[in-house]
Parts: sequence; C-alpha cells; structure tokens
Amino acid sequence: AAAHLAASARGTPREVLRLLDRVLDHVVASGGKSIDRAAVDATLTQLGYDDNGLRPVEQRYLAMLRECRAPVPLQRLARMLGASARTLIEHLEPDLFRRGLVGMTPRGRIALPCTQPIRA
Repeated sequence: AAAHLAASARGTPREVLRLLDRVLDHVVASGGKSIDRAAVDATLTQLGYDDNGLRPVEQRYLAMLRECRAPVPLQRLARMLGASARTLIEHLEPDLFRRGLVGMTPRGRIALPCTQPIRA
C-alpha cells in the first residue's frame, strides 16, 4: 500500500502527505482499522485517478492532445486547461514526458502512441 501510494504521488513528499490524509479519512469513514492496498485504490479512484495513476488534470491534458491531430503550442494548451504555462512545465509535464506519453516538437506538444500498459 505504501509503495502504491508513493508511486501515485510521484515521490513528492507534499503529495504523499495529501494522499495519505485522504486515505486515512477513507479508512476511518469506512470503519477500517488499517491502511491496505484496497483502501489506497478506493481512495485514488474516488479522487479521479485512473488505473495508470494519472490525476484528472493529467487525463484532461492527454485527452486534449489526443483530440488535436497536430502539435499543440504550450500557451494554447495552458489556456485550454485553465492553467499557466509554468504550471504545466513544472507540475504536469515532467511525469508525462518521463512515462513517454507526451512528446515535444518545434510546433508544440503531441501525445505519443501508447504501446504498452503504463504503470505509475
């Protein structure tokens, strides 16, 4: 459960603590006595994380890139998501680039084809 929680938080201490707090709330609300993998999975599902550990905003980012057949410039993508370009660069894109889900061209960002299951 701890490893799954850490992977979903991408090793960021602040995010791990936020998710742990939500898992603890879920365990207490459901009458559980301990944190296990099922509690972590249920909490992540409730928060909108998908099977690959992508947050809802990352899912929207990828969906927008996949809808656009051409590369999308960073500023346009930021406007579409209602975030700043800096937020995308610093908080969203590093993990998506590392996982091989997003690529960069001179004209903008593109969604890369997914050839194998992605795990956090």
